[in-house]
Amino acid sequence: MLLLAGESCFGALRITEFLAENDGGLRDADGETPDWIELYNDGAAAENLAGWHLTDSPTNLAKWTFPATNLPSAGLLVVFASGKDRAIAGAELHTNFRLDNNGGYLALVHPDGSTIAQAFNYPLQRANVSFGVGRQVATSLLFTNGAAARVFVPSNGALGLTWTATNFDDSTWLATNAPVGFTTNLLSIDFNDRSGNPATSTHPDFSSFLIQSNVNNVTIQTQATTRVFSGISVAVSNTSPQGYDDRLRSTPVNSGAFTESLLLRDFVMSTDSIGPGGLDVSIVGLPANSGHRLTGWSFESGSIGSRGSGG
Repeated sequence: MLLLAGESCFGALRITEFLAENDGGLRDADGETPDWIELYNDGAAAENLAGWHLTDSPTNLAKWTFPATNLPSAGLLVVFASGKDRAIAGAELHTNFRLDNNGGYLALVHPDGSTIAQAFNYPLQRANVSFGVGRQVATSLLFTNGAAARVFVPSNGALGLTWTATNFDDSTWLATNAPVGFTTNLLSIDFNDRSGNPATSTHPDFSSFLIQSNVNNVTIQTQATTRVFSGISVAVSNTSPQGYDDRLRSTPVNSGAFTESLLLRDFVMSTDSIGPGGLDVSIVGLPANSGHRLTGWSFESGSIGSRGSGG
């Protein structure tokens, strides 16, 4: 919205926007798209518009008169500047004039018919671009970055709004610092080499899933490896005797479809190339009655040349 200067003696009522060339936008009850004027009640109480005026002529300030119409505090009202002249209380309102998109005059006038509450001398208008007055917005800083905070994610609605009370005891909640965010990701893991990859091999947003380190590096793993992450148990296993392996070999390779950020730096593979065996991943501890999404990357290592990949 562009700002347009206008002479005014603002009270509770004001024109906030007007559109002098409504080309297929807001429609009236007849299905047509005439010009429109938006009024706003900035007062603390409802305002009765009975007797107020809108005009497009500085020499005829009482050109169109509002019927009895209550506009609540902070309420908005659209009046169509259609020329249809409809001023029936409770019905859609239409002025008896249209706005000139080549520029013109628009005013809101008090019931006395002579005191101008707000007036615009506006220039050439553009289709479907509204004009109006700006508002100054004051911003109050409630707390700074790094401020002490308490966090709790409830499992039901038993708390209601009790936590909003000034004397609410949040001492059992998680202590942290602002800013505080929420994500639906419960767990992101990165499979690490059982030879003991350094921690730098794991993406910072992922938890390391270390393949059982007590197995010789050249021995195919046939036992299940289980790790627990904040109460969520993840187990990886395969159909015996083929087992599964980590990145001891050169495959799979990045065929170009994946970047390092997608592939990360580690993987685990099934060693069954011809049978029905495959990797089994089981997860225990996810909250009940909730939706969960599991994303995994799969690779084909039997093709010649660039390896195929899919997700």
